[in-house]
Amino acid sequence: MNRYSLLGILNSRKYESNVKREIEIFERKMGISIPPVYKIFYESFEVGEDSLLQIEYYKDPEAENGKTLLFRGMDFSPKPNFFPPIDYFFDLNAIQVVLDNYSHEDFILEKLLPIVKMSNDIVVAVSYENDTQDQIIVVNTFLDKNEGKHSIIADNIFHFLRGVEIFDEDSEAFIYNKLYQNWNEDFWRIREEP
Repeated sequence: MNRYSLLGILNSRKYESNVKREIEIFERKMGISIPPVYKIFYESFEVGEDSLLQIEYYKDPEAENGKTLLFRGMDFSPKPNFFPPIDYFFDLNAIQVVLDNYSHEDFILEKLLPIVKMSNDIVVAVSYENDTQDQIIVVNTFLDKNEGKHSIIADNIFHFLRGVEIFDEDSEAFIYNKLYQNWNEDFWRIREEP
């Protein structure tokens, strides 16, 4: 099974991106300073609902729409099966929506910024508290504080991402060695058996 780091599929921001202004507005409006290491990550990589959208498929004449998706798994290697796969990284607008809609106990009182959506109950957050600044914490909003609602899992966002691995699903293994791409195509083809 091939495994590779999530860092390998993140898209870097375009040079012209006005992200510094976006951050200044957010910090002023919310009265929160984004932690320095996370700020570098946010300035460097695309975030938002499409940030991890890497849909790969192959042409399949037997499929209803003529193509079939390739499925990939995701795991946190230091703690396998610890949490569900990452859906996407929140942009600053989404962070504000989460802060406005979740209980203050989940994020504001703990001085946490939600940064990654995993499920409706599980969010990855970054600490902006001075003593724990930039630590990455999994917040399980379904649990109470004494049941392990907050779990520290990494020193900073890059430490966390080094532990997130994407892997090819065993159920798809039969097809991987038959796939190929032609130049400038954004989909895979299946090599026909002679």
